[in-house]
Amino acid sequence: MSFLEDADQFSTFMDNFPGIAYRGKMDFTPVFLRGKVKDITGYDTGDFVRRKLRWVRIIHPDDAGRLRDSFEKIRSIPDFSCEREYRIIRKDRTIAWLHEHVRNICDKDGRPGFVEGVLFDISEMKLAEHRLRENEARFRTLVDHINSAIAVYRAVDDGDDFVFVGFNKAAEKIESVSNGAIIGKKVTEVFPGVKEFGLFDVFQRVWKTGVPEEHPVRLYKDNRISGWKSNYVSKLPSGEIVAIYEDVTGQKQAEERLQKSEALLKETQRISRVGGWELDVASGTMSWTDEVYRIYGVGHDFNPSDIARDISFYSPDCSQVVQDAFQQALHEGAPYDLELGFINAQGQHRWVRTMGTPVKAGGRVIKISGNIIDITDRKNAELALQQSEERYRRLFEEANDAIFLADVETRKILDCNQAALKLVGKTRKEVVGSHQQTLHPAESGNVTFGSACLQPISQCDGQTIEAKIVTGSGQIRDVAIKANILDLGGRKIVQGIFRDITERKKAEDSLQQAFRQLKETQEELLQSGKMAAMGKLAAGISHELNQPLTGIKGFAQAALCDLPKDDPLRADLKRIIEQSDRMNGIINNIRLFARRSDFVPRDININKPIEMALDLVKDQLKNLTITVEKQLGTRLPLLKADENQLQQVMVNLLGNASDAIECHPGSSSRKIRVSSSYRARDKTIEIQVSDTGCGISEENMRNIFTPFFTTKGKGKGMGLGLSIVYRIIESLNGKIDVKSKPGQGTTVTINLPIQIST
Repeated sequence: MSFLEDADQFSTFMDNFPGIAYRGKMDFTPVFLRGKVKDITGYDTGDFVRRKLRWVRIIHPDDAGRLRDSFEKIRSIPDFSCEREYRIIRKDRTIAWLHEHVRNICDKDGRPGFVEGVLFDISEMKLAEHRLRENEARFRTLVDHINSAIAVYRAVDDGDDFVFVGFNKAAEKIESVSNGAIIGKKVTEVFPGVKEFGLFDVFQRVWKTGVPEEHPVRLYKDNRISGWKSNYVSKLPSGEIVAIYEDVTGQKQAEERLQKSEALLKETQRISRVGGWELDVASGTMSWTDEVYRIYGVGHDFNPSDIARDISFYSPDCSQVVQDAFQQALHEGAPYDLELGFINAQGQHRWVRTMGTPVKAGGRVIKISGNIIDITDRKNAELALQQSEERYRRLFEEANDAIFLADVETRKILDCNQAALKLVGKTRKEVVGSHQQTLHPAESGNVTFGSACLQPISQCDGQTIEAKIVTGSGQIRDVAIKANILDLGGRKIVQGIFRDITERKKAEDSLQQAFRQLKETQEELLQSGKMAAMGKLAAGISHELNQPLTGIKGFAQAALCDLPKDDPLRADLKRIIEQSDRMNGIINNIRLFARRSDFVPRDININKPIEMALDLVKDQLKNLTITVEKQLGTRLPLLKADENQLQQVMVNLLGNASDAIECHPGSSSRKIRVSSSYRARDKTIEIQVSDTGCGISEENMRNIFTPFFTTKGKGKGMGLGLSIVYRIIESLNGKIDVKSKPGQGTTVTINLPIQIST
């Protein structure tokens, strides 16, 4: 008689069964309920059997709707079976995840009459999966060497098809196709039977809703391959979908060979990877279920009664733990529950949870029964998670750039690496928990690496800004900050990667300053070249004009000597002589472009050449209805200069002012203001000429002192006036400044140092 056919052995096995096995009516009222009911649900078995509590009442509300379809199929479709995962609310109001395999049993008329199934608490596995997925999203790491096949797809044509973007080694082995041969291809091309298989509809639903789905075990078949597969499909934060699946063809074939009386138990062991064993103490006989043989990697010809050999699968440390626990169970009746690693007969490293429960009779242990659960996948997931976290922490701490992590909402710093502490010159205790603003000078305002989060997250990711930080010693440094957003378990975290660019900024500033100086030097050289050329031209012009002017003055002086003293023409002749002298002075001004030593300066009052210039142009200004306002200072220090030169300066400035007013007829005021004053702070005489004219554009302002540059119409000027003014003021070591805006008039300010006077 086999282990499974013995009623006592079966009952003992079910008492130690780590899940729940049940049989019930079609309304799911249980008539048989065994296993860890209270451990898993918190309720007693009697609460369900006596109908005090219906099972559907403890199913989580968010999962009830999803399960409704499978409930209906179980009630209506003969020989229907399915696997499903869902949450329940335990008696203490905590949440537990269950994996259920359920099927219906038909009566003699072929109609569903009973339902039976098994349930396992997979909360720990779900938690490990959740933490692993979260870590994968954070650090974008994909474990390619797990036993399950993984395929990642990207939707195309608005979800009408999906293309491969990832395919791990387990999937390559299962599907007999290489990764490189299918990446970028459509799933309907690589697996033409995917729609008939039913998986394509799952892809579309998960892509649209984001709700993970499990595609139960079904037979896939096309012209190239066939096999039984189960899929779990979910959506990644990137919008892609991932299918994790197993090729269970071998297991399905094994199931079909099982006897109907053993189907539920055999299926339970296959799904849960739970093996059962029992030791008869008196005979020393050990019995195993099929799953134990699989876990240890041995065939059914292996004799499990040699306990010492069984324990030898484990490492010396682990085998001693197992042996001690087994001896305590045998001699003291103490149960045990251990998690251990070992190498099976096939050389595979496996992890198992092994449990043993002694059965006593007459005060003695007569048998020990227990279970062995293969938890390799869970342990591998935990190990992958641990390695991923350790790898990230090592990269984080060893990075050359400073890295800060902060909460998006509170903007408080959650973590930073050693490079960050070195950059700011502070301890971790000073930095972690502080607001981001403490990293920056007070005058920076709201500019922090978290300020990028004030805009939509989609615009924030990867943004680089430049800012300043203040170190613990008060030093200000320039940094470039790259901001990224991480979504960790629904919590938004901003990551700021800081790079010190202080030296680079200094180099840039120095380069810009050198460029400005070079540009100014080029402009000065250009202006000097223009002035030198103008000087040569001016020398020739003054020479040609000086001879006829000398003749005019000579004839006027001769005529004056011949006229009687009371002749009225004498006044006109004197005026001709005066204007000849003035013209001679103008010629000498032009000759300044050739030589600067033609004039001998003398002490003058600056107001005198100003008054003389105003007297010369007063009639012209009066005819143009232009008003002149004078604000000439009194008791001004004497200035060593040439009076005629300064008169020429004022005549040119007044002429330009009147022309500017004439070209601005819409102005409500036609006014020229002339002032002189002494500036004690820099010991200069200041002269200002302001007008209410049309003003000068920014583009023309750069060329106003360039010889022959003019904005006046044809025949109204040669563009020499301001260039001559500039040379005269320059010869007196003075400065000239012009401020103007289009439509708002012009102000010319001249400052002449008095240091040159004696």
